[in-house]
Amino acid sequence: MTANSLPSCKRAHMELRTDRFDRLYKRVTVDLREYVASAVPAPSQARWFSDLIDAFISEYEAWPDYGSGPIYSYLKRLEAPDVGSDLRLAGHAFLHIAYDLPRRIALSLPSYDRRRIAMRRVFLRPAPRFLKTFLESMSHGDIGWWARPFGHMRPLRALAFWMIALRSTAWIQAETLADLGMTTRLQDAMATELNRALDEATEHAWLFGVVELDNSQMLQAVPIAGIGVGTGAFLAGSLGAMLGVLLGAGLAYSAMVRAERARREEAQIEVFGALVHRAMVRVMDPDYQLYDNERRPQ
Repeated sequence: MTANSLPSCKRAHMELRTDRFDRLYKRVTVDLREYVASAVPAPSQARWFSDLIDAFISEYEAWPDYGSGPIYSYLKRLEAPDVGSDLRLAGHAFLHIAYDLPRRIALSLPSYDRRRIAMRRVFLRPAPRFLKTFLESMSHGDIGWWARPFGHMRPLRALAFWMIALRSTAWIQAETLADLGMTTRLQDAMATELNRALDEATEHAWLFGVVELDNSQMLQAVPIAGIGVGTGAFLAGSLGAMLGVLLGAGLAYSAMVRAERARREEAQIEVFGALVHRAMVRVMDPDYQLYDNERRPQ
């Protein structure tokens, strides 16, 4: 299966808006296949990693087929109107990296074998390529040059950081799952904790306690108050100048709205990534049941 055969995930049980993740995933998959062809000399390791890439794709293709359970709830929550495009992209990326990858890697690992050291190296080595491909995809594809002055790249840089961090954690998850036997309980716990992380990330306004600016505060940034004492008469006699000032005020307002939205989205994605990371680490902890009981209502 090639990267170009990836679906848009608009079939079966759920209609999912995965178009942005789909484009990114295709680029990453193409790059990973190039990595295997050019940088993995051992045939057995190259075959293992190629098969793993195909297994990852199969997990992604299965998303619309979840008919119930935590992953179904997770994917449905990402389709809610209050979930922005960047957060939805983060949600799809975190699902694939923190849930799909470790489960498939675990199935491919030999039991307590030295070969794991070489396999770990093959999996982790392309991280810099992965980051480069992600940033190129965002700057040349989904996000145009116009977005940069408004800080729209900030949420995506936060996403890039957590994608790399969670990908490394995925290997640790995979080895733990392999050693513990890939139990249904552990996989269910991963799904449940991932869904909880999304719920917590979307239930609060994550901006260091600063709520979204209201209209009166935003209008303080419009550069009309500093026009000057003698400017009023000038504006009264010049419709063109007035329109120019109003246009400038509108652009300033729009820029501030965009920048504020980007800052909120950046904070939310940062918190979301941290929650997913914490959740996956907890699931792999032998005392996970203790954590789970502590959070249950009495």
